[in-house]
Amino acid sequence: MAARELEENTPEEQLAYVEPITGLFHYGWAILSLIFRSHERRNDEFGSLVYWMNWIKRRTNMWDPTKGRVVEFGKCNSFFNHLTDAHLLAAVAVELGVDSWNGIQEKLASENWRKTIEAVSKRVSNPGLVFSWRQETNETRDVVHENAMLLLQQGLIYRRFSQATRVGDTGWIQHCLKFFTIWLQNDDPKCGTLSNYRAESVHIMACLTHIWSDDFRTHWLENCLVNPSGSRKGWMPDDQYGELVVREMKDKFSAVNANHFRNIMSRQVMFNREVRESIYRDIGATEHYQHSSAVTAVPDVKSLTEKLLRERVFHRTPGRTHCSDDARLLITSSIDIFGLGCAKIATGFTAENYKDSKLKDNDGKRSVDHVEEPEEGSELGETLRMELD
Repeated sequence: MAARELEENTPEEQLAYVEPITGLFHYGWAILSLIFRSHERRNDEFGSLVYWMNWIKRRTNMWDPTKGRVVEFGKCNSFFNHLTDAHLLAAVAVELGVDSWNGIQEKLASENWRKTIEAVSKRVSNPGLVFSWRQETNETRDVVHENAMLLLQQGLIYRRFSQATRVGDTGWIQHCLKFFTIWLQNDDPKCGTLSNYRAESVHIMACLTHIWSDDFRTHWLENCLVNPSGSRKGWMPDDQYGELVVREMKDKFSAVNANHFRNIMSRQVMFNREVRESIYRDIGATEHYQHSSAVTAVPDVKSLTEKLLRERVFHRTPGRTHCSDDARLLITSSIDIFGLGCAKIATGFTAENYKDSKLKDNDGKRSVDHVEEPEEGSELGETLRMELD
């Protein structure tokens, strides 16, 4: 009996060889919540999230400001992508020298749009640009322009992550994770409840750059996404696929025949789903009660872009702290999660805190609850900062 108990407590029996890593779907959900927190501000001021939701007549309950979290991912993701598109087009309009939606269309019809995009990219690609502006005096700062630039920069990185996920480009996903790791290290109080993802982001970067072997790293890169449909743009994170399977199973579950469902039907969830959708397509039936549906982008993006162009948000105007909606209403600053994250990492505290947590996991000799600030020039801190750069 004792021998049997010993055998069951071996590392193999305990699955000690399994490396738990957060799923990219829930990780991306947390990043979208982080972005929303950084641009929430007051509901009645120009450029806040609720302001834009009201502007295009979207329901604001997709976002929970009291808990600072995204409630409905699909709606928030769609809304933020449209808002990013509008900011990008407003920046393109400045480069083209036009100030209207029709002007953008007419100009792009005759201009070399590739050169235009390259010029816009050079203007907005420096992630530390807003941080440097905020070191200037209030008389030379343009808060409206700073907020718009932050949203555009963060939106483009989030867009790159989303696109890389859909097409299965794990190399770009790994690059985006570096930015997300920096964002999550910011010490603004509004972002404090994402501490689990903050720690996990440092862990996964340490694993990808130092801890895992080349074979293990390749294994993760080749298996963090799955393509159940076979479409070139049908890739999705493993945990998102799991959520899809669970939802399909819940729709079909019957307690009367639970054994048959558990052992037979649950193993054919995706096959049954394909059969159902094929029948809908073949007979031309309308599929009701879908969890989410595609949203037409053009009306929303046009309305948002025209408002941004009227406010001239991408024309830097020194001393601007108001907008034309209400000249008495002061515009507050969005949170520069990249700048604050870099500042936190530069202290070395992030690297030392991670090192102490790993030592505590291994032998319990050191506690992570009371970590002193590391000495300047810490070797591990310098290594992590170089890897994140």
